[in-house]
Amino acid sequence: MSAAVVLLLLFFSCVTSNADEVTNFHISLSSSLTPSTNSTWISHSNKFAFGFYPTPNGYAVCVSFTNYFDKSRTVVWTANTDDPIVPDNAVMLLTEDGLVLKTFDSSETISIIGKSSRPVGGAAMLDSGNFVLLDYRGSVTWQTFDHPTDCIVPGQFLSPGTQLLSHASETDLRKGMFRLKMQTDGNLVLYDSDSLDVTRDAYYASGTAGRGNKTCLILLNDGHLFLFDGTSVVMNITAGGSPAFEVLYLARIDPDGIFRVYNRSWQPEDDWRPMWAVSDDKCYPKGVCGINSYCSYKDGDAADCRCLPGYNRISSVVGCISNLVVDCSDNDQSSKFEMTRIQNVTWEDNYYSALDVSSEQGCKEACLKDCSCRVALYRDGQCRKQKLPLRYGRWQTVIEDVAFVRVANSSTAAGNKVLCSSL
Repeated sequence: MSAAVVLLLLFFSCVTSNADEVTNFHISLSSSLTPSTNSTWISHSNKFAFGFYPTPNGYAVCVSFTNYFDKSRTVVWTANTDDPIVPDNAVMLLTEDGLVLKTFDSSETISIIGKSSRPVGGAAMLDSGNFVLLDYRGSVTWQTFDHPTDCIVPGQFLSPGTQLLSHASETDLRKGMFRLKMQTDGNLVLYDSDSLDVTRDAYYASGTAGRGNKTCLILLNDGHLFLFDGTSVVMNITAGGSPAFEVLYLARIDPDGIFRVYNRSWQPEDDWRPMWAVSDDKCYPKGVCGINSYCSYKDGDAADCRCLPGYNRISSVVGCISNLVVDCSDNDQSSKFEMTRIQNVTWEDNYYSALDVSSEQGCKEACLKDCSCRVALYRDGQCRKQKLPLRYGRWQTVIEDVAFVRVANSSTAAGNKVLCSSL
């Protein structure tokens, strides 16, 4: 990074907002949008749009590129990602309280987007991709840059304690399965969305823990992505290059859990291309296949999610469950069940019992005799009985674990007695 760029960044504090000072109100109080008529407010250069965005499930309130630059109108910010879809008869009104979303034929408020701490005097869709609410003096009182959803654009910070949340799919703008957290300890970490902020649940970390609570993630308009602590560059993630006026960039955590930096030209017929990715392995994200399953991947293919033997897939989010029923009062387990062997597969090693055994056969028998044991992992003479549900399953030839899974044998119909079933 050039000395000039570093000096410029010293004027910014990562723990404060990315405020743009705007003196002219592009959007005045009482202005409104509806999905069917005036559906968006456009930035000065016609680059970004704020307003109603059509999805296969209905309309959502978003900031997106306009189709002048991007035929697909790529979304860079989404309101209310827990439940982003709004009624077709919605109307959005700019008031002193913020953006109030109502139904057209009712005075009932659906939600307030960008609720301001000070009376709002106007708003603007900026050419940076930042939608801002302004007070009567023209100072920013709320902005989308302070509330990122799944991506950041050049000039935007991911501040300490904030995170990006993936979308559920390319067309479903609800929050999905993965998140990128800029932790207050200075570490940038990828997790699945339901996990705790703990090392065992992370599948990527920048290794910068301990660099302080001012460290943030920044993307510049040359594709340079880096961590900055308010004084110096902590870590360069991408190198970037010479700023190009006619090239667009964004950094996004995609629905598949991979964090990528994209670029494209301003030509409408062009498309986004990944210029960097945290991994090209589609099985890299922990939890990509859900519980009681494992992920297999070959270069160029999508992640192949497979259930444990005897388990059935519920969904890619949930994973797999079993209707296997075990009567723990029955001492003759081997007459009803057997252990199926799977090689080169492992999960999070969350065992409740570990035994030293002389062979794979010894591990199979130990699990079969224990009615609480559904799965055991064997390696180097140790048998580790696993707790259910199993998480973070992965198939790879380099994995030395051998798994044994309890299934009903051919003479038994699984689930005859509903006594204790497994996830």
